[in-house]
Amino acid sequence: MGAFREALTDADREWISKQKVYFVSTSPLDKDGHVNLSPKGYDGMHILSSTRLLLLDGRGSGCETIAHLRENKRITIMLCAFEGNPRIMRLFGTGTVYEPGSPEFDSLFEQHYSAEWKDPGRFNFVRSIIDVKLHLVGQSCGFAVPFMDFKAERPTLVNHMKGKSTDALMSSRRRDNTLSLDGIPSFLNGTDPSTAIRKSALAGVADRILPWVGGAALGVAIALAVVHYKPRISVLDKELTTVSYHGLVNFLLLLLSATLIRLAIENYLKYGILVSIPGASVSRRDWVATLAGLISVVGSFLAAYGIEKSAIPAARSRHTESGAATTTNPALVGVPVEERHTLLMHLANLGFVLVGPACITYFAIFQPALGTLVMSFACIMFLKLYSLAATNFDLRRAYRLNDSRLDNDPLRFSSFERGRLVVDPTWHGHRERHSDSDGSTEADGKPAAVKHIPMFKTRSSFSLNARALAEALVEGDDCIDAKADALPQPQLRLRQRSVSAASETLRRIAAASERCPTMTAVESTHSDGEAPSSHERSLPRTSQADHKAGKVEKVARHQILYSVSYPENVTLRNFGYFWLAPTLCYQPSYPLISGPIRKSFLAKRVAELVIIGMTMYVVIQQYAVPTLVGSVQAIDKRDGFWLSERVLKLSVISAIVWFLGFYAIFHAGLNALAEILRFADRAFYLDWWNSVDLAAYWREWNLPIHYFCKRHIMMPLISPPLSLPVNVGVMFTFLISAIMHELLFGIPTHCLKGYSFVGMMMQIPLIQLTQWLVRWRGPESGLGNAVFWISFCIVGQPLGVVQYYYTWVKNNP
Repeated sequence: MGAFREALTDADREWISKQKVYFVSTSPLDKDGHVNLSPKGYDGMHILSSTRLLLLDGRGSGCETIAHLRENKRITIMLCAFEGNPRIMRLFGTGTVYEPGSPEFDSLFEQHYSAEWKDPGRFNFVRSIIDVKLHLVGQSCGFAVPFMDFKAERPTLVNHMKGKSTDALMSSRRRDNTLSLDGIPSFLNGTDPSTAIRKSALAGVADRILPWVGGAALGVAIALAVVHYKPRISVLDKELTTVSYHGLVNFLLLLLSATLIRLAIENYLKYGILVSIPGASVSRRDWVATLAGLISVVGSFLAAYGIEKSAIPAARSRHTESGAATTTNPALVGVPVEERHTLLMHLANLGFVLVGPACITYFAIFQPALGTLVMSFACIMFLKLYSLAATNFDLRRAYRLNDSRLDNDPLRFSSFERGRLVVDPTWHGHRERHSDSDGSTEADGKPAAVKHIPMFKTRSSFSLNARALAEALVEGDDCIDAKADALPQPQLRLRQRSVSAASETLRRIAAASERCPTMTAVESTHSDGEAPSSHERSLPRTSQADHKAGKVEKVARHQILYSVSYPENVTLRNFGYFWLAPTLCYQPSYPLISGPIRKSFLAKRVAELVIIGMTMYVVIQQYAVPTLVGSVQAIDKRDGFWLSERVLKLSVISAIVWFLGFYAIFHAGLNALAEILRFADRAFYLDWWNSVDLAAYWREWNLPIHYFCKRHIMMPLISPPLSLPVNVGVMFTFLISAIMHELLFGIPTHCLKGYSFVGMMMQIPLIQLTQWLVRWRGPESGLGNAVFWISFCIVGQPLGVVQYYYTWVKNNP
């Protein structure tokens, strides 16, 4: 049986000393180079310790061994038993070449080789001493090695060398021992020939230039020109704000590119090509189970449609009962019995949309990539179905109260007392005195008084689309809304181009305002005085000066004024559009773009998806997998430095995959989907890479998720009737996010150990830390941004990937 150890034993040394022949193997770095294998005789091997030995390198017609050692120092020595018990031993190490005349050669030769090697015949035979340091000793059976008897050493080479003069030996070396078969230089008289040539050339140049340099220096020394005449600061000083770092950024990008190219070449030389055809190794069972998981998710969507359809008759009957009621009817304000049944069915369906695919993934799908696909589909559908159920629950209550815009929602004046929902008895007065957005007045002709309610007291727990949502902002959300609203609208961005080139696109995008409930038709004129076209009359209300300045009036995004009312929205077409739409928040209608699909735009986005997908697959297979395999060995050996090196190496790969994946999903994918569906609101992300703290990152990198959490988790918690503190809402939001992350990554890898859960919950103290750094040093310091990059991309993601991969490997040996 084969065995490996790190050093020679005494028994090994004794056995090696009895062998009459051994083999030395070296190779160049070039994959197309020639591997050299040389048999060695005489007693030229001398063992100094358990990890170090000396080899005498004899003269010959080639110089492969010393040339390869000069390039990469790798060497393997093999010995085998030709008599006695069978045995093969391989010694792996690195070698350093010392030639006659060097201090190292003289010292080693004098100390470790007997007087017979100082005989002129034997000494002339010696070309160098190779000092080998061993790092691995391998032993195998050698059952196939034949028996052979040793008769005597061949005296031919020694006799041939006795009559050679020093000049003849040097001439032979210059002729036969300068370059290897692959053109790798060997040593010559202890000096690299190319180095000697360069030194000679440089010496000649220096002799010619030095006199001129001296004369120039003398001329400068006697110059009297004034060069320091006013106070100035250094270019890199923080006080200088006008300097551009464009050239430095270019250099850093080029340096990064060169580093990545070097890593790619190193990876290729070390591993070759590791990429295989995608899906070739996936079993048929995995494909069938994946299809079953996806079908179960589609079934949950159809079930949600059926539940909403069945709730319409009861809602219509309640709507008829309410009529023009002006009193607080608990049956209308609270949750009727039939509505409770609807909620219970929705809860059961939401449980199934997660539990069903999770069980299929955990018990039937071996491939983590396919499991992640199923769980991603299930988690997205869970969020969409929750939004659909909650929003329609809200719309039904408004339908029962004849308040389609939820201007007088009684839940805004409600609270929980002893476990029961209690509505403020003054709600009726609030309802009658509340002004409508259309400018209605009271009976005496005076404008209707508006009831001003303190912040977080105007929120509605279940009225998730309430117009007042725009007033209650969690800390930092005002910045998010401002940044999102500041994004240029498509028609304004395209107006900067020539009208003839962009007219068709402008007509399509501007027409979206006619179908968007928050855009108001206005009259406008062109800058050249021409009358506005029909599509320009539907632009948001802005002045001509504002158009020139690029300013647009802020749109009341949270006002409830849909083009489809309940229950007309409960159709398979309406729900199907929401299923495919690039959003997680259900609305009966969305702002749409009219006109034909931009084929060139769609083709570019699809091409980006294909190219980026292929690139991500190659990067993962070729670079991430070997790094992860090494990390498993590092963890098994409890080698902290090795594991740290693996994590840092993986951080580069992880960051590349992360950026590619982000662009593919949030820009190329969602924009392509929005173009097909004519979905007009395409603010799917903000500039999260400039985040000064982690809280800003979590709000900005994924706006669909941010809007869902704010609309369906945060606002219901901090609004009446619950009215919980904001910190509790943040904790609960991250708790739900942590559970979803654990399901998304733990189930496909069959590793429910809480890695993702703990990682998400750790974001809360990290948010506090980064916000403290911003308060301490200011947002311009970049400390919060640095902590974000370190915790998320350099340490967080790679460490999480290593943990999941290690557990998956151990669970599936």
